[in-house]
Amino acid sequence: MTARGTPRRGLKRRLADGERLRGALLRLPSETLVEMAGVAGLDYVVIDCEHGPADLTLLQHHLTAAAAHGLDVLVRVGSAEPALALRCLDLGAAGLIHPHVDSREDARRAVAASHYPPWGERGFATYSRAGRFGTVGAAEHVAASRETLVVAMVETRRACDAADAIAGTEGVDAV
Repeated sequence: MTARGTPRRGLKRRLADGERLRGALLRLPSETLVEMAGVAGLDYVVIDCEHGPADLTLLQHHLTAAAAHGLDVLVRVGSAEPALALRCLDLGAAGLIHPHVDSREDARRAVAASHYPPWGERGFATYSRAGRFGTVGAAEHVAASRETLVVAMVETRRACDAADAIAGTEGVDAV
């Protein structure tokens, strides 16, 4: 939503529409850096919770600062960390970057961690920040989950060999 309450096109839709997006990778925990990225007119920031601090309180501060400036946030979670993925999405991240996706099966697990059933296995709750603290209905909240951007990182020789299969996995939006 924008400040006026009108729907804003999400990052996933903008990417699918071929829009050229600009973003920054932030490795230092600083909501001021997030705010500066929004003021500078960037479209998104990546918060690194794989190599950077994965403190969820700090992440919530980053997401709040980003929302105030209409900035989307992608969070790079650690490899095979569905619990962290769930918490990042509950806090309101626009999407997740999953590292070390080496196979189609790894890609399927990343998608499953990023979506509610029937598309995935993410635990359901509407009372989180992403559910606007219980003010969004269950059906609307599930539908919004389909707007979660899922990025698979191809980082190894094995992953490069499987890149077509990874990219072709239903629910993977970017590699």
